[in-house]
Amino acid sequence: MKLIKDTVLNGKKHLHFIGIGGSGMFPIAKFLYSLGFYITGSDGAINDNTIFLEDLGIKVFNNHNVENIKGSDLIIYSAAIMDDNIELSLARKNNMDILERSEIFGIITTLFKKSVCVSGTHGKTTTSSIISQILNKSNVKPITIIGGNQIKFNSQMTIKSLDQQKYLKESLPETILCEACEFADTFLKLKSNLSIILNIDEDHLEYFKSLENIIKSFSKFCDNTTDCIIINGDDNNTLKAARFYQREIITFGFKKDCVYYAENIKSLTNGKTSFDLFKNGEKVENLEINMLGNHNILNSLAAIACCDNLGVDFEIIKKNLENFDGVSRRFQFLGKVNDGIIMDDYAHHPLEIKMTIESLRKLSPERIRVVFQPFTYSRTYNLLKDFSDVLNMADEVILTEIMGGRENNTYNIYSSDLLNLLDSGKFIDDFREISNYIKDTIKKGDIVITIGCGNIYLAGRMMIE
Repeated sequence: MKLIKDTVLNGKKHLHFIGIGGSGMFPIAKFLYSLGFYITGSDGAINDNTIFLEDLGIKVFNNHNVENIKGSDLIIYSAAIMDDNIELSLARKNNMDILERSEIFGIITTLFKKSVCVSGTHGKTTTSSIISQILNKSNVKPITIIGGNQIKFNSQMTIKSLDQQKYLKESLPETILCEACEFADTFLKLKSNLSIILNIDEDHLEYFKSLENIIKSFSKFCDNTTDCIIINGDDNNTLKAARFYQREIITFGFKKDCVYYAENIKSLTNGKTSFDLFKNGEKVENLEINMLGNHNILNSLAAIACCDNLGVDFEIIKKNLENFDGVSRRFQFLGKVNDGIIMDDYAHHPLEIKMTIESLRKLSPERIRVVFQPFTYSRTYNLLKDFSDVLNMADEVILTEIMGGRENNTYNIYSSDLLNLLDSGKFIDDFREISNYIKDTIKKGDIVITIGCGNIYLAGRMMIE
């Protein structure tokens, strides 16, 4: 393929992904498969992503073994993979061609004429999904690589047919839309023409060490953007990061000095939110979205600003924004048990959990019962008090043990440390036991929500089996 001639992919045939089931790895593997590469991968856990890839025809090994990488031209690994991983160690020992996920992602963005990158501590997947739905109904029709499954498209990459895959082997659309994750400065590897910064908060402190360093990293991300940036004009940390940017800055928020802002916000009884959209001080129209919470209004404003900047007709923006059905694992309704509601959410930062619980309160439940799986020892350790404060907003909290992810527990932190700070907490580490406990105690008017970016969603599925 001519497009890859000047990249490290030139001449490669067999790509092997270590950690292929991860939310960041899966869409990249799927994209490269659509270009005609032979893809294999390994992952320590079976999940929806690995099952999907196997159904697609990709060989996925459900363990890590030196035999898995045989015949590979290029090894691609996730930042979540530890240095002592047996496959990664052997590949390095044998001097094989190796790329970390962000490096291959950066190469992919250079294949497109225009790259739209959505960044921020919270809301990237939802905002990217809204933009994707709007653009795919316009003339833009980008390749979309994001970290969650859009409910409407049921795909982390909007390639929906074999015909489209065959088309990609010959040429690509002009635009790529992608999430730009700040962890370990990976977003600095991406080519970006138009960048969105939704917000900046304390996270990934095991890498950044301080909020000031996070802001500096986002400032570099701004500098790497060639055309314009769209930023949250209500967020002081974002404004600090963008203050020295020399090109066009477009703001969104609730303040009237933002280019795009919302007024007359109403939470509707059907779980929707309405607001008046303003641009440059002039009312555009009243909009109604299928989401609750001010954070989702901000996500919507960012999407509107992006699509408007790309020249999409406002009627297309309005129609697809109002018809947006959400993203899997983002405030998702799973089903009912004994007239109680079971939901799931990807929130894993205290501020995200706070917004989720506040949105649940607007539904007027009898009780909010949170099943929380903390993710990474460093985040739990650094934000322990913040986690306890927001979880105490719920009526009951069931904790599992911390999912370490890419880390070892050098912090000597356990869920029991969080449990001791909760007003009404219970520790249950087995998903089946959690499911049985909920099914035995759930009452009419209860909302039970599984929260966390690990595999806690499986407990919610067990509840409604």
